[in-house]
Amino acid sequence: MPRHWKAVVTIIGVVLAGTGVLAAAGWGGEPSRARDGQMWEQMVAGAAKLRLPIGFLKSMPSDFVRFEFDDLRTYAAEYHPGEHRMVLNRTLSFHAAGRDLRPLATMTHKELELLYHELFHAYMDYLESQEGRSAGQEGAQVA
Repeated sequence: MPRHWKAVVTIIGVVLAGTGVLAAAGWGGEPSRARDGQMWEQMVAGAAKLRLPIGFLKSMPSDFVRFEFDDLRTYAAEYHPGEHRMVLNRTLSFHAAGRDLRPLATMTHKELELLYHELFHAYMDYLESQEGRSAGQEGAQVA
């Protein structure tokens, strides 16, 4: 490939990345909300098949939590309240690729325990966000 074509391809890549086209296509950047919602639905269905508690999961909208995978060193998972972001170790992803959550049936008891611990943090974050929303609506009605 001639040198000028490499420059053109690089520029196009930078422009597309800057506009978010690559992220929307699932090629990097932030994962899409639709993919997070689909991952959530698959996780809840997998938990139901394993007869795990799902009532609190079903009460949350499927797009509330944003999933990310990373090579975590200190912890196997982290939940960031307010951002509604759950960062899981790549080992919990399908083929350790960092894109989709592994099926729950393939996880060890320890991995399920870890995932449910973080899901409980997400549930508490959801309840707090609902309280804040209802308090804001009450304040608006009084004013």
